[in-house]
Amino acid sequence: MIEWTTILGISLALAQLAGVGFAIDAVLRGRTPQGTLAWALGLLVIPIITVPLYLVFGARRFEGYVKARRKGRARLSQSLRQLNASLEPFVTSLDPGRMGGKAITRMVTTPCTRGNRAELLVDGPEFFPALFSTVAAAKRTLLVQFYIMNDDDVGREFVTHLYAAADRGVRVLLLIDAIGCANLPRKVVSTLKAKGIEVETFRSARGPRTRLQINFRNHRKLVVADGRTMLVGGLNVGNEYNHKHPVLNPWRDTGLIIRGPAALEGQLSFLEDWAFVTGHTPTLEWVPVPAADMPPQADAMVARSSDDARVVVASTGPADELETGALMMLHLIGSARSRLWIASPYFVPDGSIIEALQLAAIRGVDVRLMIPAASDSKLVELASASFEDDMLPAGVRMFIYQPGFMHQKVLLSDNLAAIGSLNLDNRSLRINFELMALICDDAFVMHIEAMLQRDLLRCSEITLATRKRRPWHRRVLERVARLFAPIL
Repeated sequence: MIEWTTILGISLALAQLAGVGFAIDAVLRGRTPQGTLAWALGLLVIPIITVPLYLVFGARRFEGYVKARRKGRARLSQSLRQLNASLEPFVTSLDPGRMGGKAITRMVTTPCTRGNRAELLVDGPEFFPALFSTVAAAKRTLLVQFYIMNDDDVGREFVTHLYAAADRGVRVLLLIDAIGCANLPRKVVSTLKAKGIEVETFRSARGPRTRLQINFRNHRKLVVADGRTMLVGGLNVGNEYNHKHPVLNPWRDTGLIIRGPAALEGQLSFLEDWAFVTGHTPTLEWVPVPAADMPPQADAMVARSSDDARVVVASTGPADELETGALMMLHLIGSARSRLWIASPYFVPDGSIIEALQLAAIRGVDVRLMIPAASDSKLVELASASFEDDMLPAGVRMFIYQPGFMHQKVLLSDNLAAIGSLNLDNRSLRINFELMALICDDAFVMHIEAMLQRDLLRCSEITLATRKRRPWHRRVLERVARLFAPIL
């Protein structure tokens, strides 16, 4: 009979061998030096703990999606030709006076279009009525994609609107993320399907060999109605986004309606994800309609752009040939000349983002970072605070949003605004599938500026003096949390 000490010794030896093998894999596949070093050291020193974690969280390249997306490009070729041909009369430069103006469109491989109207949605009480009315107005197709859908008051009301759309003959396609919607009851999904709604779940695992891989998540929030109207932003479907979180309340977030040709770019983003999940592409219309031909909301108080806003829809993710999310953020930071205001709930940047922000402040740009005082992740909250030591000496101003939880992802770089789902952390910039809308329009930028100025009034500014007054044990906890920054 084999003694337990022998079994333990064999197990530890196998774990050590696995650790060496996966450490080599981490070096070959790692996307950042910091993350690669963290994984390699953990796999070599404590493999018995780190190997299971690496199996779940470790891979930095979504190989299955890469291959499927490239195959899907062939299936999408007709839709791509239709999109490019139909958008050609509307294609323009995002900002002709901006340094490297073509860089963004080259990164995301979709054009900038004119003839759009953007409408700002501040918090859930503005976002959800706009979401419900968009669903109610759809006539032919409704493409819906959320990271989180809850079975609560907001979720059930949303589902009721989806039912009504399907009942009147609208083709409704709903794509949810397996991780974000892990708590959504199966009964809800089965009822949606019974009502004629096509529901699919985005999973990063494809096949038994990768069933443990839950690292990659589709974090996009997107609704496209009839290829004419698009909703994006930071809000998911749930009570917490409507100021009903039991602890982090009120929940501060920002959404956006875009009407015009740019909605077709959102439609293409959805189609690529749908093709990956299902293996087929639905037939959709690719006829752009300028915003001037669509009536605005009757409410004169709605903060909106002109009817000729320039918009780029940027879909980023680990299947891109380049690290599009990180490169786009670096470009927006590096090309700022006078102003760079960023609101992000998760500020856990890597070295390149840190240096870009420092350089922007050093060259005289008004750099302001807004992060929440309280977070839904204590580890992220502590790690974020540690970066104050990097930002403040360079002249970056840091503001801590006090009431509730600030979840918005908003950036102002000179006269260019960006709103969507992209956070300033390694996961969002390199691992998750994200979507941002970049808007260049003087009237709209003024609305974004006014919104952020109101938010800044609800903040306390961190200075070098206040930073030094922080208790030593808090600073130690922050530095320890920062060690996990590459894999947060």
